Amino acid sequence: DYGRLSKSFCLPKLQLSDDVMELRDIDLELLEFLTAPVSVQLMDPEKWKEAWELVCRENSWWMCMRKDEKSGWEWPYCTLCSKWAEPSHLTSEPCRLKVKQHGDNIGPLLQEILNALDKKLEQRQSNAGMTDGAGRGLSSSSEEGEGTSTCGDQLAECTASNQPEASAVRICKTPWCNFPAGCQVSPDHCCKRCQVADIYCEIQKKDPWTGDSWKQAHGPNCTGKRQQQQQQQHG
Repeated sequence: DYGRLSKSFCLPKLQLSDDVMELRDIDLELLEFLTAPVSVQLMDPEKWKEAWELVCRENSWWMCMRKDEKSGWEWPYCTLCSKWAEPSHLTSEPCRLKVKQHGDNIGPLLQEILNALDKKLEQRQSNAGMTDGAGRGLSSSSEEGEGTSTCGDQLAECTASNQPEASAVRICKTPWCNFPAGCQVSPDHCCKRCQVADIYCEIQKKDPWTGDSWKQAHGPNCTGKRQQQQQQQHG
């Protein structure tokens, strides 16, 4: 959980609007950090912890900082839903509904964060719509004249009908890695190095312990390589 929580809270990739500068009760340095471009925030990501601590104080009736027993770090926790108050949870319908049922009293800083998250979601949906529209422009009529289907629709149908569900292979979450995920330290990564790289590659260009590039090839004993070799032998 530490890697996921650390990335969710310290690397939310959010630039708040300048409206947040009107919150006079918040330290000016923190406000300047929150309104800075994401690339600037990545230079000091733990500054976000100050923001989350403040969010918990101004929303103490349903949020608090709770210690993660595995890592020893404290992260925001939603007491209404009994879940970590990650951005993805705070914007979920169940959480928002519970907050509304209990008075809908949200602190000003959290409201600005939610506004930024909603804006980010709208941009994603808009981009997805543009991509979908471009795909539909390539649609063609079927031979039997029963309608049209996009290349994407045909590919999805083909994949669903020909690929066994049980044999689906999950790929490592680290962007440049194509090894199978599911190592002992993380179900989303192929090895410990990829888990660490996925968290810190945007903060530091190189591995601070070895000085090597994060994208350097995996070693011969990498968990992901062993899994790949095993699959090739049984394939």
